[in-house]
Amino acid sequence: MPPESVKSLDRFFDAYRQGLGARAAARLSEDRIRADAMAVAARVDAEIARLQRAGGLKSVNASYRQYRLETSARGERVMRYADWMNRYKAGLIREIAANLR
Repeated sequence: MPPESVKSLDRFFDAYRQGLGARAAARLSEDRIRADAMAVAARVDAEIARLQRAGGLKSVNASYRQYRLETSARGERVMRYADWMNRYKAGLIREIAANLR
């Protein structure tokens, strides 16, 4: 996984924990949750990299463009692509964890 900021790693960790749910997370140690979250984040990063090489991120990029247009039309500050992508990844991690329950 490429080097991420601590904030991004914490976001991935929190997303994984949320996806697991309170009951499942309570049965696991913090170290186990963190290790599993980072393993899932690495798989998500690898899949996104693969899709990027194959030109398969068109719908993701279109979603970011739509977000950017809507946000700027409201006069709000637009999130950088890298930050938006980290939120997107966190959502995927949350979904994966929810399916592991």
